[in-house]
Amino acid sequence: MTTHPSPEQEALLQKAIELHQSGQFKAASELYESLLRDFPNFPFLLTQLGTIELQSGNLERGVRLLERSINLVPDQIDALSNCAYGLAKLNRFEEAIAHYNRAIAINPNIPEVFFFRGNALENLHRFGEALTDYKAAISLRPDYIEVHINSGNVLRRLRRFEEALEYLDQAITLKPDYAEAHSNRGSVLHDLKRPDEALESLDRAIALKPDLAEAHCARGNVLNDLKCLDEALEGYDQAIALKPDYAEAHSNRGNILYDLERLGESLESHDRAITLKPEFAEAYYNRGNTLERLQRTDEALVAYDRAIGLKPDYPEAHNNRGIALKEVRRLDEALAAHDRAIQLKPDYAEAYNSRGIALNDRNLLDEALAACSQAIALKPDHVDTYNTRGLILQKLKRFDEAMAAYDQAIGLKPDYAEAFLNKSLLLLSQGYLEEGWRLYDWRFKAKNSVEPPPFKKPEWTSDRQSKEERILVYSEQGLGDEIMFASLLNDIQPYCSRLIVKTDARLIPLLSRSFSSDIKFVSTKEEIEDDQYDSNISLVSVCKYFRNRSSDFQGKSPFLVDDTSRTENIRKLLEKQLSLKNKICGISWYSINKIYGSDRSIPLVDLIRSIGLDNYAFVSLQYGDTEGETKQTERELGVKLLDSGGVDNLNDIDGLASVIKACDVIVSIDNTTVHLSGALGQDTRILLPYASDWRWMLGRDDSPWYPTVKLYRQSELGDWRSVLNHVRQDIEMLHPAASGEHSHGSTA
Repeated sequence: MTTHPSPEQEALLQKAIELHQSGQFKAASELYESLLRDFPNFPFLLTQLGTIELQSGNLERGVRLLERSINLVPDQIDALSNCAYGLAKLNRFEEAIAHYNRAIAINPNIPEVFFFRGNALENLHRFGEALTDYKAAISLRPDYIEVHINSGNVLRRLRRFEEALEYLDQAITLKPDYAEAHSNRGSVLHDLKRPDEALESLDRAIALKPDLAEAHCARGNVLNDLKCLDEALEGYDQAIALKPDYAEAHSNRGNILYDLERLGESLESHDRAITLKPEFAEAYYNRGNTLERLQRTDEALVAYDRAIGLKPDYPEAHNNRGIALKEVRRLDEALAAHDRAIQLKPDYAEAYNSRGIALNDRNLLDEALAACSQAIALKPDHVDTYNTRGLILQKLKRFDEAMAAYDQAIGLKPDYAEAFLNKSLLLLSQGYLEEGWRLYDWRFKAKNSVEPPPFKKPEWTSDRQSKEERILVYSEQGLGDEIMFASLLNDIQPYCSRLIVKTDARLIPLLSRSFSSDIKFVSTKEEIEDDQYDSNISLVSVCKYFRNRSSDFQGKSPFLVDDTSRTENIRKLLEKQLSLKNKICGISWYSINKIYGSDRSIPLVDLIRSIGLDNYAFVSLQYGDTEGETKQTERELGVKLLDSGGVDNLNDIDGLASVIKACDVIVSIDNTTVHLSGALGQDTRILLPYASDWRWMLGRDDSPWYPTVKLYRQSELGDWRSVLNHVRQDIEMLHPAASGEHSHGSTA
């Protein structure tokens, strides 16, 4: 091995340098390699070959060659800075910075070294230090356009938008046709809520460089905020067409599709973004939002957890995770998630609102109200908080303030469906039926509420006078509502030649017996061809034509008719089990409603212990698995519930109706059972929580829907004791203990 190159080798080296400089990397590399075999410790050769390896994308080998050169001659500026560049490309940013530090120590007057060190610092989120390096680079080279661009980007990430704009304007002054600068400027103007100027800058960027995917994506962002959703979607689609692996554009596209209620496509877009960029925290967050809207809450929680795992200081992910936790009734964890979001972002009004909702669900109403006040103080135009505040005030029975809160929300957002819906429910509960029913139509536009079936025929209205019209009535909510509003079928029938009613299949035997044989009852799952009807209407919506004043309820109930033969047989079966008792009380104590169920429900042991009467036996009207509670009751109180003959209270509604009619009195919490009992005209005692459902109205112990119902309301949150004592006293007065022949509830 020679120690000095021959003239021929000198010529080869010069040729390699020329090829390298002209971009002929492969040919240059071959010459460097041949020379390196003769001179394996020649620093210049190692540096040149290492650099060309970096330029050719062979990062690992390039870094190794440059490290060998540096070990031989430590103070090589080119080797240090090029090696640092390669390390940064390999995401080894700390090592890269160490090499840049050594280069700057040798020569602090090279602007490019400051620029690239700033890039490495920026990647480590050390934005203040990055900005210092960029300023140093500009001081050494004021016309360094790329540094102006990066300074603007860092300042944008620091939310110092006005300063960012100054740097970007300077970049454009230096190079007016620099499309990327115009694009970044548009994004900053978007941050500054100057959408018209933002679009102007982005359109200029696209005019200069039509294939600039980032500008199309940023344009979509602006249009999204302007609620021009279809145009925004076009922007994202164009960005993706230009750059198919553009993860951010796929994720933003998913957000637009979410807003357009195209949730399946939204999920696909977020999944594509994650496939392209597996460490993309924002895509996981957006995926969680879509899954939550699809009511796939457990999967949403997994997505939020992944987002937080990738980005622990992500306040939005913590907040939305709390919302999902609330949905699955993990309220303590939900509150902790909202608190973490607020800790990370103290001015986060949305998180205070979410905290207020979770506290409301915990019945910590004063704290909930305080959280809403904090949200409004931070963001006076935050409409969702006024809506939340209205719900809390309504629960506190501060009804005038609640109505004012809903009106404030509507004033800020005139198409705010959720606030209109909540206002309608408050009006209905107060007895303002005409206005309440009119506003109740907003339920069709409110999120997570009711979606009307996609019927092609028009909605029926009471001014349609053709008696030849065929009307399709459909149900939209739960079984209880189908029963409650069924009386309206008698009101609407005279307006048509044929009435078709889509209802829960479990109700068809009972409804067919109770109403005119001219009404056709079909399962909600059955398809009705368009040529079978002329107009349609929701059963609940019929109320706005026929239930607007007290007189509209007179003579409308009872309206359901039990199977009298079956009722008699069940009564006989129950009487055989009576022993010394001579009265039968049907009871239901549990609600499966995931939002209100815990407030409405009473443990069976507590219910029977509180209203246990010497002359009464109890029969269960409860649906679901009750074996554990019934055995506990028998063990603790020595009370065994009567056997109704194996009636399936969940699926055999006609059988449940007969069990109810076979009883002397019904005592139940607010669930489907009480609607069925009331519609049958049975003596029914309903136990209501402090904040009761709107259907039972306010401040009354009766119901216009069911004349044989009596309501018992909590006077304080969670206080069932006084309610149950009141029920016991009333039943004792109505049915005192006596001997002799038993008289049971009448049958129709």
